[in-house]
Amino acid sequence: MNLELLTKQFPREQIKSRQGKKGMTYYYVPATSVIERLNQALNFNWSFTVVKEYIFENEVVVLGELKIGNEIVKQAFGNSPINGSIGDALKSATSDSIRKNAAALNVPAIFHTPSNTAEQQGNNQQSSPQFPQQQQQTDNPYRCSECNAGITKQIHDYSFRTFNKVLCMKHQQEARKQAR
Repeated sequence: MNLELLTKQFPREQIKSRQGKKGMTYYYVPATSVIERLNQALNFNWSFTVVKEYIFENEVVVLGELKIGNEIVKQAFGNSPINGSIGDALKSATSDSIRKNAAALNVPAIFHTPSNTAEQQGNNQQSSPQFPQQQQQTDNPYRCSECNAGITKQIHDYSFRTFNKVLCMKHQQEARKQAR
């Protein structure tokens, strides 16, 4: 597993955006780029399965599971509005689940940035793909106790349960090796 490659920022041109609910702009990396990153960093030693799918009147939701080897299992929901065919919505929801599962491994695949907030207007900043990585790092309250790297809540919680301290994936791997 190449943790450095797994958590490396994506080039700006690979980050896409879309308008979302409640004045949010959602920045994300397309699922194809996330899959390519997982293949490279994990040497194809991973799999993804849709565990369940839910079809509602206006939206579909899938529960996806990402497995790395025999050690790491992540599950995350993905969703998508039904704007055309149910098949297209399920495909979008599956892509969303893949990105969310990858984000739980610190793959920088999803960013949420408020649009037109007073703070941005005061600073004359516009939401753009160049800001999500910086904002994610400074706003993230979850940090590795060894290297101060930003981590997700899921990694924080798992690490604290397993190691009784907060560790990023790299330092969790080192802690496992020391425990052997």
